Parts: sequence; structure tokens; C-alpha cells
Amino acid sequence: MNQYDYIILVDSETRFIKGCDFAELAASIWDSNSMFASNISYNCFFGLRRCFLTMGLYDNPKLMQEMENYRYSFWFNELQIYKCSCLPGFFEWLDSFPKEKYLNEWACFEYYIFFAYLFLEHDFHLTKYGQFVSLGGINECMNFFPPAKQRDILSTMNLHWTSSEDVTTDNVYLLFHLDRVRGQKTHGETYMKYRLFKYALERRIVLAVEAVHCGFLLEAAYMVLRTAKRTVKRIIRRG
Repeated sequence: MNQYDYIILVDSETRFIKGCDFAELAASIWDSNSMFASNISYNCFFGLRRCFLTMGLYDNPKLMQEMENYRYSFWFNELQIYKCSCLPGFFEWLDSFPKEKYLNEWACFEYYIFFAYLFLEHDFHLTKYGQFVSLGGINECMNFFPPAKQRDILSTMNLHWTSSEDVTTDNVYLLFHLDRVRGQKTHGETYMKYRLFKYALERRIVLAVEAVHCGFLLEAAYMVLRTAKRTVKRIIRRG
């Protein structure tokens, strides 16, 4: 760790499509406080809420205000940068939390926790793009959007990688999620699921349910709709 200034964490199914000085790029992203580029999320905040609930940070007023009650997601939008000189302090801070809790909770991703540390201890902040709305982090869901919208997202948020092979910009150096079938919705998400979450949040149905559980209710509703759709298709084919 002491041999490097920065660590860039990328997905295993990632392709470098062109070169640059990645140490310089990492420093630029870190110094500009732009690695937490965030969009309004229809569902990713359920995982973030669960992580912070497990860590005992859920009701922290600074976090609540910064994330506007966890409406924003930065998950996989920008390259994930760790400044090595910052890591000893992060590990010491992390040791103050019970390991049996966060090590056994799927939602406790290290980058969520790292953001909480940088925000609470080093005054880092989200870079919010409220004009962009998506399931989860918008960069994982590029296939939901037409090419012109993808280009707008990448340029406006100044992102340096993308999950779409169709559209890149001068600042994009990597493609990620190459294990996904071309055109397939991220994590098996479908347009029907996208519309379900959109409908629920626009009509504030979510506000009537405890937020930690509401994601699972919407997931259940989605599974019912998907099963019904497949059943109808099978009946039509047999008929």
C-alpha cells in the first residue's frame, strides 16, 4: 500500500479502451472531489440505507442532509479511487464498528463505508446531478437510455468509464460490466421493473412504507408481474 499514491478499484469484467496517465487521472478525480458523482436513484438507496443502518450511521443528521434522505446514489458512476495515505485512518475508524455486523451484511460495501468516512472525517461531499434519475447508479443502467442521453450523462457528470459499448466520450477510458449480454438490462433489470419503481416513487407510495423494507416489497411486486407476463406468453404460444 505504501508503494502507491492511489488505488483505482474496477470491476473484474472491465476493458481498457485507451490509455492515459492513470495516476494523474486518479489524483484529478480525488482532488476535484468528483468520485461520488450521484444521481437520484429509484432503488439503490435501499442498499445504502441498509448499510448505514447496520453501521449505526443511519440517523446521522449530516449524512441524512447530504444524501437528502438517501435519494442519491453514487454506486459505480465514477471510478472508485482510494488515496493510500488516507487508508490507515480509514482502517482505524472502521475498527471502531463491530465487525460481526458489517462483515455479515451484504449491503455493507466497502465503498459505501469509505464514503461515510471521507464525508464525516474529511469533509468530502457528493456531487449531485438531480436532473438524472435511474435505477441505482445511472452508469450501470446506461442501456436504459438512448445514445444522445448516454452522451449527455457522461459529459455532464464527467465520468471516466461506462457500461455501454455504444457511446463513449473523450474522457472515457474503460468499459465495465462486459459480462452482460449486449443490450441486456443491468442486473437483469427490465423496463417493466424500471416503470414499477418510477410509478411507486412518483406517487409517493414508498413514503407509506418503512424505507428499509420498501425495496423488498417493490421487488416482490416486480416478480409477480414478471411471472404473470411469462405465463401469458406461454399460454399464447401453446394456443
